[in-house]
Amino acid sequence: MLACELGQRCIALSAGNPPEWTPMLDLVKLETFRTVANTGSFTRAGSELGYSQSTITAHIQALEREFGAPLFERARFSREIALTEIGQRTLDYAGRLLALAQETAIAIHTDSEPGGQLRVSVNALLLAYRFPRMLRKYQMTYSQVRLTIASYTDPRAVVATALNGAADVAFVFGEATGSERVIAEKLGSDRLLVVCSPDHPLARFQKTGALAEDLARNQFFTSDASCAVRLHFERFLTNEGFHMDETTDAGSIEAVKRCAAEGMGFGFMPSFAVTRELSARELIAVPIRNADLRLEIQMVRNAKTWVSPALRAFWEMARPDFVLSSAA
Repeated sequence: MLACELGQRCIALSAGNPPEWTPMLDLVKLETFRTVANTGSFTRAGSELGYSQSTITAHIQALEREFGAPLFERARFSREIALTEIGQRTLDYAGRLLALAQETAIAIHTDSEPGGQLRVSVNALLLAYRFPRMLRKYQMTYSQVRLTIASYTDPRAVVATALNGAADVAFVFGEATGSERVIAEKLGSDRLLVVCSPDHPLARFQKTGALAEDLARNQFFTSDASCAVRLHFERFLTNEGFHMDETTDAGSIEAVKRCAAEGMGFGFMPSFAVTRELSARELIAVPIRNADLRLEIQMVRNAKTWVSPALRAFWEMARPDFVLSSAA
């Protein structure tokens, strides 16, 4: 029923007597709706789109009047919002309509140069340490493409952006993605390292390797509770029958490295994030005995999404350019 209604509201009037109502869905308002749904906040959506909150509210209310049903449930005593059943069904169609609009805009241009907008979602660690060079190369090669980038620490959030249409392409650093709703390509994997200062008690295990129980006895610094690296490490300890008694969320990998370099504890991070500190001997890597912990890096897109020239060029450039120095 909803698909039929959306179709009726998205086509111009044909010849003959018009129906009793014939509103045309506004793509700008649909983009507002999708952004509110993806951010979970009118305020954050306004900040992302450059609109005032009153404009965001007006857009949503206009759509709700057209649909004759609320799109969001608003909590009575908080600012939290959630999609209604109609809102959840509408989000998928909104993504299709917006993608079709972009496809149309690109198709009417006679030149083959990629253009338009390309939305990239990426793990925050990859954005900080692996992406800048490749992104700059893409911008220099395809200057007509407008890149927008969103970063997340939780790999599930990155995959979700590809599933719900918030991103055209997503780069995941974490567990392998097995959903049939996405097309995923493995770009490589990176070794995860225990790092500490040369004078930390764990340094004595640099040659022999540390056991899980050795790590569990020391202060552990991590960047974020939802970080895939931390979750992978804690899963390893649990499988070995241990857990960390002393864990500090430092807020960022850079803060973790500084705390570890001062001898306050140890960190656990991908090798690509600590190359300079290891070379300068500010930190040392302590192997985990009988374990080689790694996380995969995947490039992901929605299986149903049209592959624009901009996305195709980005996908093809990422394959050879995204070479992991620590993949060996």
